[in-house]
Amino acid sequence: MIAFNQIQAQVKEPSDEEKIKNQIIKDFKTFQITTNEEFSDFKIFVGKEKTIFYAHKVILNKRSFFFEEIFKQKPDLKEIEFPQIQPSIMENILIYIYKTEINFEEKDLIDFWAASFKFQLPILPNILEKQINQKINKENVIKIISLNQSVKSELIEESCLNFISNHPNDFLKDEKVFDFSENQMNKIKTNIKKQSERVIDAISLLDKWKDPKSNDDSIENLKENQKQIKEILDSENQKQEKNKDSLINENKLKKPFENSTIINDLEYMQKLKEWLDDDFYNRMKLGFSAKKDGFTSKDFHRLCDSKPALVVIKTTENYIFGGFTQTGWTYNKFYWHPYDRHYSGGCLCDSNPFLYTLKNPKNDPPQKFPLRKGEEQTALYYHISHGPFFGAGNDLFLHSDLQPGFTDLGYSYHLPKGLVVGSIEAQSYLAGSPDQWKVEELECYFL
Repeated sequence: MIAFNQIQAQVKEPSDEEKIKNQIIKDFKTFQITTNEEFSDFKIFVGKEKTIFYAHKVILNKRSFFFEEIFKQKPDLKEIEFPQIQPSIMENILIYIYKTEINFEEKDLIDFWAASFKFQLPILPNILEKQINQKINKENVIKIISLNQSVKSELIEESCLNFISNHPNDFLKDEKVFDFSENQMNKIKTNIKKQSERVIDAISLLDKWKDPKSNDDSIENLKENQKQIKEILDSENQKQEKNKDSLINENKLKKPFENSTIINDLEYMQKLKEWLDDDFYNRMKLGFSAKKDGFTSKDFHRLCDSKPALVVIKTTENYIFGGFTQTGWTYNKFYWHPYDRHYSGGCLCDSNPFLYTLKNPKNDPPQKFPLRKGEEQTALYYHISHGPFFGAGNDLFLHSDLQPGFTDLGYSYHLPKGLVVGSIEAQSYLAGSPDQWKVEELECYFL
């Protein structure tokens, strides 16, 4: 093992030269830029109020290519004025020049970036350019691309033009867009081809807007063209709003089934939403999955009893069906059976349950099978050794291992039109046979 004193011996002490450099850096770190007039030989006035910053030509010369060039041309220059630069921006520029520290408020990022290019500071423009590129939005993109006319950053220009191309309706009615260069407009028109034909028509009118060969009536023509553009893009805005609403509704439709491995078809979701109460649909969540929680009736009853529930079954043949109960299954009122040593089963009342099919052997469209009138007392059946059980006549139930089950529509629940109660067609309608089918997955949804 290496002793601690050996490790210390291996640590190289800084040389005298390095100590001096470190001290110089430390001294500059504590330097007060805005108030230290002592020994300064250069003044910088910024903003409308002409705020004064005291600086040192030798430092400005070595840290800024802009000042280096200025001092070459005018060696005796003692002051300079920048009325368009805010004091907070100039202060942060000088902090970087003197201390290599990057210090600015989020709201000043764009102006700080432009100033870093103006003063041609080492490294800083590239650092800020990457930050700017991540923060382009509807509120600042026009300002950024305007500033970039002098900065000429290819990365920023490409990002801004792509952003405008992807949001044409927000910008093409803004007359500032028409100040863009011909090359920029051509890039926008090229990028925007991914948009609808109506927007492309609007873009084509921009050529007339900027046509230098317009006749004496050019002003009126331009106004008319702008009016056409606005009309077209207003129409597109309405379409976008509809698409936005549609997307919101679609996401809302998908939310209850975000963790489902069975329900991933929007048509199926829409049908279930029509059949269920809105409040239940919007609030329900996946509460039981046989694959995850166990393929036994005890697992099912442990998690799903005594609550309104939507049952979804998928077979190995890819048929999807199930049922809904408002009351849920409960064993509280059943008697103790001396033979099988558990509470025996019995019927449960439910006023408005239903069975349904989403995908069936006959390729019929999704449909709902309500409870038959007068069958409220036999809507459900409870037994600890059975899974979900609908109807006293075995309309739909699963065995203790949730596998297989039995279907016989028409006793407590309505049949599809044209089928007869007790027929093989009625028994096979949901899963392809009465009992020769297997469950691939069983999901149960509740609040």
